[in-house]
Amino acid sequence: MLAIPVQVPPLPAAALQDPTRPTPGALFLSPSAPRPAADTWVLNSTLVANDRRVAVINGTHVSEGESIGGARVLRIGKSDVLIQAPGRQLTLQLIPDTLKMRP
Repeated sequence: MLAIPVQVPPLPAAALQDPTRPTPGALFLSPSAPRPAADTWVLNSTLVANDRRVAVINGTHVSEGESIGGARVLRIGKSDVLIQAPGRQLTLQLIPDTLKMRP
């Protein structure tokens, strides 16, 4: 049997997608992503378990009692976080109240 060598041109690197690359929605947690202003807090996620409570605010992991952007985390719930900012208390929510109401 006779083998004929075939040369295949290489594919450009842009055509290949990295399967481990985060989805565009997950890129907000990257260190190079722009951060909100110091007096703006955005609740990204919460983790409430029997042994710990953790929230991600402005892309930073915080626990109850810790501070972020000049505010202290008072309480972490399943879908909200209570913070003490200078001169006021704020509740950060994962789901806005308008989405919770039934039509």
